[in-house]
Amino acid sequence: MKDRQTPAESSREWFLDFLRIAATYGIVMLHMSPLDTDIYGVETAPWKTFICMSILFRWCVPAFFMISGALFLSPRKTLNIKKLYAKTIFRMVCSFLFWSGLYAMAHCIIMDKGKWTFLNQWLRGHYHMWYVFVAIGLYILTPVLRGLTQSRKLTEYYLIIGFVFTYLLPRALSLLLLFNPPHADVIQSFQAAVSQINPLAGKHALYFYVLGYYLHEYPLRRPVRLCLYLAGAASCILMMLLTIWHSAYTGAVSALFYGTESMLTLLFAAGVYTGFRQAFEGVEVIGRCRKVVLQLSACSYGVYLIHPFLLERIPHALAPRPLSLIVGMPLIAGTFYLLALGVSFALLHIPVLKRLKEHYNISIL
Repeated sequence: MKDRQTPAESSREWFLDFLRIAATYGIVMLHMSPLDTDIYGVETAPWKTFICMSILFRWCVPAFFMISGALFLSPRKTLNIKKLYAKTIFRMVCSFLFWSGLYAMAHCIIMDKGKWTFLNQWLRGHYHMWYVFVAIGLYILTPVLRGLTQSRKLTEYYLIIGFVFTYLLPRALSLLLLFNPPHADVIQSFQAAVSQINPLAGKHALYFYVLGYYLHEYPLRRPVRLCLYLAGAASCILMMLLTIWHSAYTGAVSALFYGTESMLTLLFAAGVYTGFRQAFEGVEVIGRCRKVVLQLSACSYGVYLIHPFLLERIPHALAPRPLSLIVGMPLIAGTFYLLALGVSFALLHIPVLKRLKEHYNISIL
């Protein structure tokens, strides 16, 4: 007998679920990579292995913002501002307060700190909770962005302006300054001017949010897709080579080429997003497989919130040899992903928490 599907599930775009699941695992991999030079020097083989493994998953954080943009900016989804605040934003605030409080309490117990340290840590959030702050900001701005994305031309104008001022000019000038050109002070002044003009200064998440919507709503033609795939693959390789070179040159870890503000990261993330969209276009997931994918996707936010707690408290050292790291890191990341997944699944199915979510819209995941 064929499983019955709700109208929402029958029209579900499964590539977003598969992308969310893959990105969640990738985040665990990212947070497993100790990139600081206190452990390994930037010229050692283990550190180079770590940085290359880390760069392979640099598309993951942008992917989360792109998925949100595809869902929340879609014209097929009715936007109710009251529901947006009372449901989506309120739940994220609740989850932040609970998990940030848990991390803050653990920090104070381990470090033997008092109530003011707890309050400070609670309000600031654990290192990975910056995402929650940014996501809430994007949701607050969504009604305004929906006005922008109603027009394809305005959306393209926004993306072009953002690309030029956020990625192209700043990265080109930074790269030029690496080679100590004559009159570098003039270039630095021009760089400062561009930075102040940039209407999207520091708003990389906002750019990815709109880009995810655009790539979702307006599929690229095959020649453009192929070019984007090649650019994404080349960007990944260049990020590795340039990061290793610049880190050795400066004697410290350099995030110049793999940060979210890097054009290489942008091309890499856009290529992966488009690849998932194309690979799963028209795919219909049914039966038990559908239930598994829906559960994994539903638990992704919980895995994101929980996994650092496990990483910081369960020893997972690897032999500092490149082959051991290449084989061991994905396996250990998979283990921590499954542990966090188990905790997330269990919390989602605790009766008390389910009732709080159903009756009071209070959710910790």
